[in-house]
Amino acid sequence: MNKQDIVRAIAGETGLTQIAVGKMLGSLENQVVKALEAGDKVQITGFFTAKPVARAARKGYDPIKGESMEIEPTVGVVVRAGESLKKAVKLLNYEDYVTKKEEKEEK
Repeated sequence: MNKQDIVRAIAGETGLTQIAVGKMLGSLENQVVKALEAGDKVQITGFFTAKPVARAARKGYDPIKGESMEIEPTVGVVVRAGESLKKAVKLLNYEDYVTKKEEKEEK
């Protein structure tokens, strides 16, 4: 499901126009980005939490050159699923999921 699919689904469920839903999703995205840029945590209780995290410098390996390399310190984002997301996938059967995923990748 991509962003346009989500916009259509929300519009159909709420009776709002796709344009209005698209604007709301765009605004949500902008607010999350602004909060993370400011170093703040974003939490939608029960859905997800996103926060910036510091990653220290470390040694890595360049498989193309076949040599060690220094990876500079960076700031990344950690996203944790909330209870509703965890429940959504809890009932998935592993074998069925893997089979469906492989079929999609073949297409």
